[in-house]
Amino acid sequence: MKTALYCLCFISMALSSYCQSVKKNGLDIGDTVPDVLLKESIQNSLTNARLSDYRGRLVLLDFWSTGCIGCILGMPQLDTLQNHFGNKIKTIIVCNDNRKQVERTFKGYKKNYPQTPVVINDSVLNKMFPHMTVPHHVWVDQQGVVRFITYDHNATIENVQKFLNKEPLHLSLRKQITDYDSKVQLYNEGNGRWNDKIKYHTLFATYLEGVEHTDQQLEVDTATNSQTLRLINFPYYYLFLVAYNGTFMDGPFWRQNRWVLDVKDTVNLLPNVEVDSLVDKWNNYGVASYEAVIPGTDTRELFKTMRRDLNTYSPYTAWVEKRKIKCYILFNDGLKPSTYKGKDSVSVQEANGALMIKNYTVKNSVWNNLDAQNMFSPMPVVDETNYAAKVDLSFSKWLNNLDDPKGFREVQNELKKNGLGIKVGEREMEMLIIKDK
Repeated sequence: MKTALYCLCFISMALSSYCQSVKKNGLDIGDTVPDVLLKESIQNSLTNARLSDYRGRLVLLDFWSTGCIGCILGMPQLDTLQNHFGNKIKTIIVCNDNRKQVERTFKGYKKNYPQTPVVINDSVLNKMFPHMTVPHHVWVDQQGVVRFITYDHNATIENVQKFLNKEPLHLSLRKQITDYDSKVQLYNEGNGRWNDKIKYHTLFATYLEGVEHTDQQLEVDTATNSQTLRLINFPYYYLFLVAYNGTFMDGPFWRQNRWVLDVKDTVNLLPNVEVDSLVDKWNNYGVASYEAVIPGTDTRELFKTMRRDLNTYSPYTAWVEKRKIKCYILFNDGLKPSTYKGKDSVSVQEANGALMIKNYTVKNSVWNNLDAQNMFSPMPVVDETNYAAKVDLSFSKWLNNLDDPKGFREVQNELKKNGLGIKVGEREMEMLIIKDK
């Protein structure tokens, strides 16, 4: 009884020692290989041999499988190495398939067995050196320490000679992660273990429930030569405006009168729509999130990427084309250059709408005011004054209500007093077209 208990205890200690010597993910470079019994080879050239039998030699382990014809074609190279270096090295081919599978494979490919012993039915060495693809080579030095885990193309006479001469040898190292899940999105694989490797990406997402009060972000990092654009939970129309204006809140298409919506359900694409009773539907169909991190510092490329992605992933497609549309045309009706003696430009807007302008261009003063105060008009305001000099202007009331006949006449009178005129006409302009896919 005591003898039986002693034996069980010894076996338990041996198994514990083995398990501790082999890491969970296998042995790595610098680890000592435990002594392994090589029970069976296809040529019967190994009879209960042990790895320790080859201490003092370079041991080259070549892992293969019966599904790899390239492995079989490469086996003669191992014979060449063994014949060239004799008892200075020991080449061993390792396979975890059984005898029938191996015999069938060599017969099917009409190949003879190599001189190098082919270990079959292996489980121990394959667990020590886990791998996903073959051939997979492990170099074990004369003291039983792993020196290289590498590719088969490194097994050359030149490299082996350098190793034996203890010359500097730099082989391409091979690290195979056996638990890699190719069906999982890269940023989620392995609980995000690759996130520090992901340098650039674009991402499109629908409404993220509960994420509120996020600012639009545009960052250019010259140190890393990268740029980031991020808009979380923004309406589709806003995403398209950012993409096609190439800026935040600036550019020709920020006015609704510069869009053409060719969609069945305009609610999902119109701003300032009362949707309290349809808020869930609007969030699901009218709101999305976008993020892009790309190389370079030219933001034009960033917005170009955004346009491509929105046209690819969103329910809509958009483009810019010239169309003849009805508009308000601002023209020169006797403008005079500024007589203001100050150095700075001055613009003062009173609460009653009165506006005093000194030393400003028409574009930066009158046109800006007309455009902003009539932003919801279906007709854009076009500056055709062709007047580049700075001017002094004075208005006694707001320059709004152009769509109302009375308001239009009042604005006409205010402009006329300042050497300006406004009329209705048709002009060809670039328009942003947004259409259902």
